[in-house]
Amino acid sequence: MAYTAGFSVTVGNPTKASDISTLSANDDYLKAITDALLPTTGNLTNYVASDGSDPTISLGTSATNRLLITSDIASGSQELDAVNFSTVTAASGADKGKFVFAVDEVTIATIDDDGIDLAASKAFTVNGSAVTTSPAGSNTQIQYNNSGSFGGAANLTFDGTDLEMYKDANNADSHISIGTSAAEAFFLETNIGTSDKLLKNIIFRTETAQTGTSVDDGGFKWFVNRNDYTSDSPVMTLMYQGFTLGLSNQFSFDYDQVTLGGTGQYPLILNASNATGKKLKLQGSDDAIITYCEGTTDRANVWWDASADSLIIDNLEESTALAVGATIAVTGALTATGDITSTSDVRLKSDVKTIEKAVDKIDKLRGVSFVKEGKRSIGVIAQEVEKVIPEVVYTDKSKEKIKNVAYGNLVGLLIEGMKEQQKEIDRLKLIVTGLGNKLR
Repeated sequence: MAYTAGFSVTVGNPTKASDISTLSANDDYLKAITDALLPTTGNLTNYVASDGSDPTISLGTSATNRLLITSDIASGSQELDAVNFSTVTAASGADKGKFVFAVDEVTIATIDDDGIDLAASKAFTVNGSAVTTSPAGSNTQIQYNNSGSFGGAANLTFDGTDLEMYKDANNADSHISIGTSAAEAFFLETNIGTSDKLLKNIIFRTETAQTGTSVDDGGFKWFVNRNDYTSDSPVMTLMYQGFTLGLSNQFSFDYDQVTLGGTGQYPLILNASNATGKKLKLQGSDDAIITYCEGTTDRANVWWDASADSLIIDNLEESTALAVGATIAVTGALTATGDITSTSDVRLKSDVKTIEKAVDKIDKLRGVSFVKEGKRSIGVIAQEVEKVIPEVVYTDKSKEKIKNVAYGNLVGLLIEGMKEQQKEIDRLKLIVTGLGNKLR
């Protein structure tokens, strides 16, 4: 073999165990390698032993890239079968090199010791039975841009619009578990502590109604454990300030029990802004009943008697009283099947005095007949009574300041007035008796 100054050729004594021939140079005189120097089998290794410059293998071009293969083929593809790229082990922290794949001088992908990095807007297409990824970072995404299945059993499919996971037509024994290995139809578990996690625009739907599932063909309803609720744990918990569920601000339950409660001072607060001021509405073709319980025992009902067109407050235990801690305003007649009483215990009173000159006060009052709200009645005029006995006249807190008379409290005045009259009658009797005796 010809020899030129500055070159050394070694055949049969390879630098590496896998090499058949080694060509080395210690200067810059090596410019090209002809086809005659290439071995028919084995490996060709070109490296610089002493000056530290980068080794280069160029086929079809004179560009000084690490490894560059060019072709004049305008279309079609070139295939490299069983190609192995490796770098010499570098010191800790040093650059171990990288491989760049490009088409028309546009980078498609880069491979280095950190992994494979696809260029932006480039797709990763897999034509196989399964793919396993194990990314080290959190910004990882696998995107399907066409229809197909992902998984050996084709149980995770993507049709270009929907991503579905199922096992058979009825979705039996199908599971999606996130954050846990629990065998649930759908189970999401996170170690969130006290922070929040947001799930937006989630719709659950089944083709065939099953116990404990959700189903509807247009009503947008959600039933959770509807027919098999047997434990004491909550079926579903929804917690949010200003929460709205359903169309037209409707919050509906299709079951026989709904519990609203909490540990605060107000377990349930109903608040709404509307022209009529309505906060709570009970509606139905039958009587609408509100039942108050002590524990599990019914104590009282407030209900609308549709047949009698009346609102009824029904105390279920006659031994207990219905207490109202405020003034009761009644528009219309007040009817009682029992006695109407007023608390009059001496222990509740102070500065007790007998009414004096009761007859004089009675004489200043005027009994009248009148028409009120279309009905003839009798009584007194509150403004006239207030001038004589202001203690029995009350003015309400309405804008009109309507005056009311406690007719029952007039009894004390009438009693003392009758007693005064009786004394006068008795005195007159004595006078008449004396005159009669003198006339005899």
